[in-house]
Amino acid sequence: KAHLRQRGPVTRPLAQAEREMMRLKEALAKDPSQFHILARKHSECESALQPGQMAGDLGWVYRGSLGDPALEELALGLDVNELSDLINSPRGVHIVQRYA
Repeated sequence: KAHLRQRGPVTRPLAQAEREMMRLKEALAKDPSQFHILARKHSECESALQPGQMAGDLGWVYRGSLGDPALEELALGLDVNELSDLINSPRGVHIVQRYA
């Protein structure tokens, strides 16, 4: 099951989080292989604490696995290796990259 809990309380305003995420998305568009590095450095999600190249990995996503139907549909609707637009959820602002 994917881990979308936060590492700690989110203290950034939404507008600041969206600006930061847009900068990260631009960096990922240039070099998608940096996802795990950027996730570990910037994410407030528990998934960022996973070791090595697993940082930021939500695992296999299926309906009901994340507890957030909109985020699940976004992830399932991406093509392999596609990077999502920003998505806002009750847990924050996300970028999803589909690997398989």
